Amino acid sequence: MIKIRYAEAKDIEDMIDVNLKTWRTTYTGIIDEDYLLEREKEKEREDRVKRDKDNFGRLEVEGRKVYKCVAIDNEKVIGTATYGKCRQEDRYGLTNAGEIYAIYILKEYQQRGIGKKLINFAVNDLINENYDKVVIWALKDNPNVKFYKKIGGNSKLTRNIQIGKQTLEEIGFVYDDIDELLNSTKDMSMML
Repeated sequence: MIKIRYAEAKDIEDMIDVNLKTWRTTYTGIIDEDYLLEREKEKEREDRVKRDKDNFGRLEVEGRKVYKCVAIDNEKVIGTATYGKCRQEDRYGLTNAGEIYAIYILKEYQQRGIGKKLINFAVNDLINENYDKVVIWALKDNPNVKFYKKIGGNSKLTRNIQIGKQTLEEIGFVYDDIDELLNSTKDMSMML
């Protein structure tokens, strides 16, 4: 059974591995191969592990409270989500908005409702922080963008971001009613 819980320091290496594997399976053919290879180098991974361990437990990044949760299957981290206050709420007119900064699920666990569970867990925290809307950014060519639409996201925002030497387009999926997002991500099997 898949469990969702807050990330712990012991999860850092597994969370980074989920991130690296998910980028590989999701972004091959979208993000430059050289950039993906650079991210996967052992030295790069070790630097990330050290940085994340050094910073673990800090609740704020750039003045924003940041949360991390993990999806666990038999004590193995198979998915992660990071979320908190909207990073660019002024730029996009998203007052009182939370943001799910990243969500990664290993390919072999996708399309099993784990994304909904991670988002539901995150949204509950965002509601407790008194946010009334949520935004999730995804690369336009990410094959999983249909998921964000399926759970009620309005794809009304776009922006360009730099990844390595590439400029890529992102779509901002806005959920203007956080309660509707919460309801669309409920685990119906737990309600029977």
